[in-house]
Amino acid sequence: MNTFVKFAVLLFLSCGLLAFGQENRNFRCNVGDLRAGAGGSRSPFAVTDIQFDSDDVASYAEIGLKNVGKKAVRDVLLLLQFETSDGASITIPFHAYTDKSELVTEPYNLWTSGDPIIQEIKPGATSHISAATLLRMAACPVHAEITLAELHFNDGSNYKHNDAWRMDAMPSKLPLTSFPYGQLPTPPELLVTVEINDQGKPSVKAVQPDSSALRAWLEQVVAGWSFRPAMQGGRNVGSEQKWLVRFHPQSRERHRVEAANAIREGVFAQVDLFPTDTSGGSKSGSVAYGGQLY
Repeated sequence: MNTFVKFAVLLFLSCGLLAFGQENRNFRCNVGDLRAGAGGSRSPFAVTDIQFDSDDVASYAEIGLKNVGKKAVRDVLLLLQFETSDGASITIPFHAYTDKSELVTEPYNLWTSGDPIIQEIKPGATSHISAATLLRMAACPVHAEITLAELHFNDGSNYKHNDAWRMDAMPSKLPLTSFPYGQLPTPPELLVTVEINDQGKPSVKAVQPDSSALRAWLEQVVAGWSFRPAMQGGRNVGSEQKWLVRFHPQSRERHRVEAANAIREGVFAQVDLFPTDTSGGSKSGSVAYGGQLY
């Protein structure tokens, strides 16, 4: 991955960089099985390579695009859906734009601003575009599917595909009004399955290990959270996520909590909860989702 771009993404997320337990290792892999999704026949690009990274914060990817068409491209939005061997998937949006950008990103519900490129991608030229997501994969994806959502040529013409692209739900507001002292499991973490409806309201579906008191507290807290809902072809849809929820009652600094519930497959988000003070009497706190503080 382009070192400068990855550093910029890390800097954007650096308010809450947190270390995973030893079981959740970092990895890097090249994705060799690329499938053409919607809009592929209209794309002027040939994919030269795809690299996928997962670290203690989030997931990253870099894609090499060669313009094999006859027009220069100044804006492009590609969606890559990476899938695991058990069928779980994440979508990473790749938005590259110049200072003459006309692509409106609001309909796509993007959580990042994209990857600026110095100049348009001319015919025959290759450009590498980097992007990230706050969701993580437990292992390398087995294949990726690429969808061309929208592009703008330098001559003013453009192309949009509105039917088959998907975006994952991402956090909007995650307030923490209390901290469950005296109820924490050992080690202080939970594996939580959450449903997020098409309005972006989350609800707890399952908790492991289950504790009636702690689950009741978690259900109340999560009910006050809100997300940008998942999208399918421009429409809000319901979705499901797995969270590794970790409690940090003693410190807001970086430290390790061993992941007894190590996630060995699928897709998940790391959710870290901190009290405002560490004296044991805090009435509020903060939440880091995928390393980003809310």
